[in-house]
Amino acid sequence: MSDRNEMERLREYMDGVIGRRPVIDFSRVEEDRLPRDFRQTRTFDQILWAITTGQRIAANLVLITGQNGGGKTTALKLFAATTPSAVCFEARAGYEPKHLLADVLRLLPVATGEGWRLQTSAAVAYLREHPHVLLIDEAQRLNYACLDLLKYLADNSGSTCVLSASSSLAVRIDRWPDIASRCPVRLEVQPITLEEFVELWQVDGWSLEVLQEIHRVSKGVMRTIRYILVLLEDSLQGDESHSAVPRNAVTSSHVRAVAQSVVPSNTAGTDLARPA
Repeated sequence: MSDRNEMERLREYMDGVIGRRPVIDFSRVEEDRLPRDFRQTRTFDQILWAITTGQRIAANLVLITGQNGGGKTTALKLFAATTPSAVCFEARAGYEPKHLLADVLRLLPVATGEGWRLQTSAAVAYLREHPHVLLIDEAQRLNYACLDLLKYLADNSGSTCVLSASSSLAVRIDRWPDIASRCPVRLEVQPITLEEFVELWQVDGWSLEVLQEIHRVSKGVMRTIRYILVLLEDSLQGDESHSAVPRNAVTSSHVRAVAQSVVPSNTAGTDLARPA
């Protein structure tokens, strides 16, 4: 079976079981750590499903790629905030194995001296006794040596490493059989569908016309949707000369006007205006 067919089969399987919404205790999340106007979307559920499936089958690596601004970082941070055995950090530019190991040790209650062998041994010893989920954002910055270190840590401790990255990382991983074979769970994040977006946000009083326009100009990218909604909300606020405006007064032209500030490719619309 080709890699493409295998991925399609896995995606169909995930679609079949994703109806069992993952249980996450949001009461454990401090209010300021929840994104403004957060909604538990299908993409959020899929990311949680991929992480927990990786844990369940003892996968060394879980790969989450796809749409930039699609909610990957939000899901990782919320999973870490509600899971005591999870830590989340970002791969920085110019990341090398020594930087990666230092970040892992910084987030674990491990005291160790200098020296690569001593530090890797200390990390493995702790993780063997306390398996963790290591959530690494912007993982496309990892080179082969970093991935090899993660493979070593996971192989020897029973921990799971989750890589959230741009799609380019999947291509690189497939060039390295020793890494690819340890990455059985892969998810490609897609933009939110119009149907789901309307279902989740129409209850707030936005008209169907406005939600359709927001989805169109944002192309379903959650980060851009949130930018547009924040600016629309700001434009509705009252001041000394105007009272607050209800959401159902917003029109498509207002959406296009606001979108010009946050969607560089958007050329349609009018000058930024406040709904009458």
